[in-house]
Amino acid sequence: MEPAANQHNTSSCPWAVRLNSIDASIGRLRHVPGIVVLPIESASQNAVWIKGETLDDRVSRTLRSIPDAERFLVTANNSLTSWGETVPRETLPDGAWIPISEWLTLQLPAAGFATPVSQRVPLKLVRSDSPVEANLLKVAWKFWRDYAISAPQIRLNQWSFAVSDQGDALIRGRPVAPLPGIRYVEQSGIAIPAGWRLEPPIAVASLHRAMSLEPGTIAMISEAGTMDGILESAFVSATRSAVRLTDNSLAECLRQ
Repeated sequence: MEPAANQHNTSSCPWAVRLNSIDASIGRLRHVPGIVVLPIESASQNAVWIKGETLDDRVSRTLRSIPDAERFLVTANNSLTSWGETVPRETLPDGAWIPISEWLTLQLPAAGFATPVSQRVPLKLVRSDSPVEANLLKVAWKFWRDYAISAPQIRLNQWSFAVSDQGDALIRGRPVAPLPGIRYVEQSGIAIPAGWRLEPPIAVASLHRAMSLEPGTIAMISEAGTMDGILESAFVSATRSAVRLTDNSLAECLRQ
């Protein structure tokens, strides 16, 4: 029996996978709501369990792309049925499950559990002695709304904007808008705070692979080392009408 996601766009059927080694492709699951992780390290087993409540086409494709992943559907009493089978053959383990966004941090992927965590090479932000002009600004939505509605269109023409998951405005263009916020330098889909650089240095193409970024996604790395992704297609030209429409949509979401 194949998962219902192969027959419909979305299924509420819970799922789980068991990984005996880490592959960078699991990074594609980082921003899917509701996915949790249970690492198990013992004398008899070193594995990572990942589970979720919704199996849509995108998640199904990602799970299929992970090498050596054992894929299950979760049925009553946490029984596990392998994809393609009809009879449960084991049970989902108990433990302290954590959100995948907390477990999967900015680290180059290890080849497998044989490599101790202490030997991984973590990416970190350090102060840069060669500042680069910022071209992306994260600012509270109300500041951008009030500024854009009163600014002349000839000034707005140099920017595009989007709304982050937290409801902030992301304003893209150079020079950055004259507003209080966090300035970023975005290059080839990687945005880091202005005045900082990644250590150790790493090619952008390698960084994209390490983060498992999907095409058309901008990765915004905070000073704390966390990462948020936003699609290039989310940005629209900065016009007063676009800002008003977005503001109305945000207000409608708050009322619901």
